[in-house]
Amino acid sequence: MQLKSLNNNWKLFSRIFLYIAMAISITIISITLFFQVFYENAIVKLINTSVQNSLRQISYSASYMRDSALTNAKQIFFLNNVDKLLHFTSLSYLDYSKGLTSLNQLLATTPYIHSVYLYNGKSGLFLTDISPNPIEKGSFKDSFAVRQIENSLKDRKFIPYARKISVDINAPDSSYKTNAYTFFYYSNSKNPNILDSAVIINIKESWIRDIIKSIRLDSDSEIIIVDDKGMIVSSSDIERMFQDISNEDYFRKLVSSENKNDYFKAGIGKTDYLVSYITLDDIKWKFIQLTPYSNIISTYSSYKKVSLLIAVIILCLGILISRIVSGRIYSPINSIREKLEDMEEKKRNLLYSQKQEYLNSLLQGTFNHSAKAMEENFNYFSLQINKTGAYQLVILKIENFKSFCNEYGLMDRNIFIFGILNIASEIFGDLTMNECVCSGGKYINIIFNIDSGLDLGHDILSEKIRNIRDSVYSAFKIDTAAVVTSTVEGLENICKIYEEGIDLLNYFLFSDSSKVIFYDQIPGKDSLEYRYPLNEEEKMIEYLRMGNHEKAYEVYIKIINCTKEYTFNVFQTTILQIALAINSLSISLAKNGSHDIYYNFRSFVNELGELEKTDDINALFESTFKHIAERSVETSDERSRKLLNAIDMIIDRNYTDPNLSIESISETVKLSTVYLGQIYKKLTSRSISETITEHRLEKARDLLRNTRLPVTDVVERCGFISTAYFYPLFKKYHGVTPNDYRKSVEK
Repeated sequence: MQLKSLNNNWKLFSRIFLYIAMAISITIISITLFFQVFYENAIVKLINTSVQNSLRQISYSASYMRDSALTNAKQIFFLNNVDKLLHFTSLSYLDYSKGLTSLNQLLATTPYIHSVYLYNGKSGLFLTDISPNPIEKGSFKDSFAVRQIENSLKDRKFIPYARKISVDINAPDSSYKTNAYTFFYYSNSKNPNILDSAVIINIKESWIRDIIKSIRLDSDSEIIIVDDKGMIVSSSDIERMFQDISNEDYFRKLVSSENKNDYFKAGIGKTDYLVSYITLDDIKWKFIQLTPYSNIISTYSSYKKVSLLIAVIILCLGILISRIVSGRIYSPINSIREKLEDMEEKKRNLLYSQKQEYLNSLLQGTFNHSAKAMEENFNYFSLQINKTGAYQLVILKIENFKSFCNEYGLMDRNIFIFGILNIASEIFGDLTMNECVCSGGKYINIIFNIDSGLDLGHDILSEKIRNIRDSVYSAFKIDTAAVVTSTVEGLENICKIYEEGIDLLNYFLFSDSSKVIFYDQIPGKDSLEYRYPLNEEEKMIEYLRMGNHEKAYEVYIKIINCTKEYTFNVFQTTILQIALAINSLSISLAKNGSHDIYYNFRSFVNELGELEKTDDINALFESTFKHIAERSVETSDERSRKLLNAIDMIIDRNYTDPNLSIESISETVKLSTVYLGQIYKKLTSRSISETITEHRLEKARDLLRNTRLPVTDVVERCGFISTAYFYPLFKKYHGVTPNDYRKSVEK
């Protein structure tokens, strides 16, 4: 009986194990067959996601191009000397010269701008940054710009016009052209039927094309940018520029689609492509990538073969193992119990993940708005908030998130976040019903209703948030910053206050993170009122050229302090403008060939984006200034000697000219007046003006000693302004008057 019992147990265990192995194998085969049908769509979606991320980066650059063009156009309007060129009907050559000098100084910081035209509506004249003389509208060679000016009363949109323009508008032969984007910015005239003035900015198309080439990872794919009329305005293949694809089937399909960002399969010629696109409404451009479908299918086919092979191997191994180890199984009940517990745990984790995903869809505004779907989801997840009414958000951000990620792995971070969510929900639950959800890996969002009889003033909310933050730090040693948004009506509007809250968190750059920022406590000045201090930027760059990083940093702090009363966007734009100015300086020094500046604009901006305090941002700029200043200091004795010799030669040749000055010398040696004066004094311990004066006095002594010329003639020949100025100056340097000096040498 005992042997029979053992034999029956062995057969039972063998059957159970065999059935389990067969069930697993059948499941794997079923999943494999399922993937055979649906794997292609999964791969296509995955590839499209990657492609659209790349296209968004390009679209951000296009938006930045438009914003930069608008900023530069406004700055040009407010330049004092340029203002005369735009509005005065009668100007001298000096006015033209000063205006164009100011314009060129501004354009020196923007290497991506090809050229700038100024149009004076009162005089009907065009001026360019490369021409010293104004040009009448009828004689201006850029006919497109003339037509646009003439039609400006009908169309004044600030959008880019892709076109070919002459490399040199003043050249007799303007057949050599380049691709550019042209922006027209018109002044606001008191009479809407009259065009007062306009600034026309031509931006190099190669700037966008270089960005496309740097982002495109697949050499078989093609990225194109198309305007609303179906014309290609930029492409990874320059030969495709200005092609009209409005009649292409795939273009008509994406234009007719209601989705601004989407993808689909289309046949182009004899080849099938995955067409991925996004739309930028501000400038009416569509960003499109054409990926050969054969590349996608090849990957899918290899995955399918591997999956089938693995399924067959697992099935064979399952049958073999079920016969070998079934006799060694003596406790199947305990094994089954453990598996059931594991399944229950997975079910709870799955429900938690699904609930977090649904709450995130509320924050993103992507949830199903139908009443039936909301009812089902609220019941299924047992949500503790009402489906209607007013809502408000408290958002906590994990401080020093980069260090947090470096210190803990993904699993540990998820455990910490789960604990923080529970602490926040429990403490806030004493005040009102709520739901907590993590977004972006570092934001803890508390969603709660605002009931009519509930008093949730700033003091009450601040106290609850302080309790949450103290508890989180006590339990996990994690610091958090918190903001409170405004209120909205309806679940569909929660996404608006979520975006508001994320924007509020940016203000912790300037604020103590121990405080709670409320929606009504941020700076209120309109960004349009802000004027970027370009003159201060020029000072900063000049100090860097001279190697004085302390002075450059002082000017930088002065520029940053001007943004404190404005919104965060003003601060962000100012930081980027300074970064661009540094980039322009590094390019200029690199072209000079004598300095090796280790500065990468993209890496620098990415590093700025990870910093959470203004002190950290300031420290990054300070270290960058120090590096550039050290690299830009002139250390070559030969270079210094050549500069001094050049200045001495200029003074010796022109000392008789009363207008000889540091300004005229700086124009000759192609250096700024401030920089030349400071470097000369550093090398010689005296100013250029003192050197000019001493050289003239030396020549005057020679004439007094060796000729009988009257003193008035000596004054004129040596370049002095007047005799009244010469007499006391001569006595100051030599202790005697010119006449007494002549008498003393005659003896």
